[in-house]
Amino acid sequence: MITQHAWMFLSSFEKLRSKLLMLDTVNMAHLGARAFEEIGGEVVQTASFVMRKSRENGYKGVYCRLIEPTSQKGKEDMFLAGDNQYEAVQDNFAKIPGSPVAYWVSHKLLNVFLDSKSLAEISEPKVGLQSGNNNKYYKLWTEISIDNITFDGNKAGKWYPCVKGGESRKWFGNQTYVINWENDGKDIKEETSAVVRNSTCYFKGGLTWTKINSVFAVRYFPDNMILSDSSVYIFPEMKEYVLGCLNSIIAPKIVEMLNPTLNFVASTIGSIPILIKKNNDITKLVKDNIIISKDDWNDFETSWDFLKHPFLKCASFSIQDMMEDEKRYIRDQNYIKDAYTRWSNECFCRFKQLKANEEELNRIFIAIYGLQDELTPEVEDKDVTVRKADLGRDIRSFISYAVGCMFGRYSIDKDGLMVAGQPFESVYFEATAPRAGTGVA
Repeated sequence: MITQHAWMFLSSFEKLRSKLLMLDTVNMAHLGARAFEEIGGEVVQTASFVMRKSRENGYKGVYCRLIEPTSQKGKEDMFLAGDNQYEAVQDNFAKIPGSPVAYWVSHKLLNVFLDSKSLAEISEPKVGLQSGNNNKYYKLWTEISIDNITFDGNKAGKWYPCVKGGESRKWFGNQTYVINWENDGKDIKEETSAVVRNSTCYFKGGLTWTKINSVFAVRYFPDNMILSDSSVYIFPEMKEYVLGCLNSIIAPKIVEMLNPTLNFVASTIGSIPILIKKNNDITKLVKDNIIISKDDWNDFETSWDFLKHPFLKCASFSIQDMMEDEKRYIRDQNYIKDAYTRWSNECFCRFKQLKANEEELNRIFIAIYGLQDELTPEVEDKDVTVRKADLGRDIRSFISYAVGCMFGRYSIDKDGLMVAGQPFESVYFEATAPRAGTGVA
């Protein structure tokens, strides 16, 4: 037969896989996407296989893993060359939760499932609320007067920060949305299609990942947020250890085995085996990574904790006494290009430090899982989720910040928001008055 490959992994086909384990898979060509020139895109992913209606204990089927080539010709060439072939005993699939047809997995990795607890046993993954009307109840935080957003879950309010999916980002970030949770979500609960789940977990800090994404990446979120249904959440006691493990090279390797799709549902991630071995270095490295990623996130106006544009942080001002009876501000010669250069260096150092920390975490967890012969700790630049400097983007953001200063949203003399939806009052502009003797606001 030739079919789409979903039956090999998805939980909805688990009963089918159980039945097929009573037969022998003689051989398989796991074709993946783009196996046929007539069918483009990544949606149609196929597997071609032969089964016999009998069962022989310990029988080894032959599997050709042809998912890497991105063309029909490339897959054909790999198959005819006999490359990327595996032999697998079907009995081993049952050792993995859900019994996926993970024919390429080593015995060492299979044994990890037998020697450890699953993530769900340590902290069961949970999903958040379904509002029934996202356009009505979710807003970007910048759409709401800052006075109407309640950043303390213990206080009554209308709009509260919420976790709502987003791009693949590790450690910290993707905090841009608020939700109308006035009167404990009274309006949402009255929506016909709304489903409020796990409300006892609201306003508790934890770990989260976007449910549908191209890359599995886990981040920390603080205890002032409500949970939406576009992400999945866990609340382990050993937050740093679990976060380090899930963001190491180990977890994606296992996720690829359990369900190699773009859907990181609770059941899949909850099956990841977590080997716990106390290591203080893990805690320190993970805390450092959260701080680095938080600083990166807060350097842009999309963060509600944004203070001032990083070009200002990277400019150098000095105060000198010019005369005995007069003090005045003298600004060193500062140019945008110099501020950008300093900013670029700061971003580069932050990027390199996070990459080095992630590689060290990989080394630690590879040793814990005993997979030194199978995995290497190196991290590719594209997988580091803090930003390098970008001239076009950063100059545009500086212009945006300048316009914000002109309209009173920001001030170069005071950090954070000045006016963001509040009624106009001159008191907000006291900090922006010209400095004496300079004529510069």
